[in-house]
Amino acid sequence: MQNGEKGFEPVWCPFYREDSGRSIYCEGITDESFLRLTFASGRAKRQQMEIFCRTKNCEKCELYTAINARYADD
Repeated sequence: MQNGEKGFEPVWCPFYREDSGRSIYCEGITDESFLRLTFASGRAKRQQMEIFCRTKNCEKCELYTAINARYADD
């Protein structure tokens, strides 16, 4: 489990890398890449993190599904 912005909130998602401002950074769908999800507001980003990144429901996130697909053949 990792810590979110400023190290306060635990993050359950294994693909989470960091967050800052209005963006969440996740592992990419290819080697040596990352995904950045940018929201119109910090409030919208926090809502996304509270629903998915910071809960065991992270597997229901669309990005989780896309990233996890790269490991399906392993």
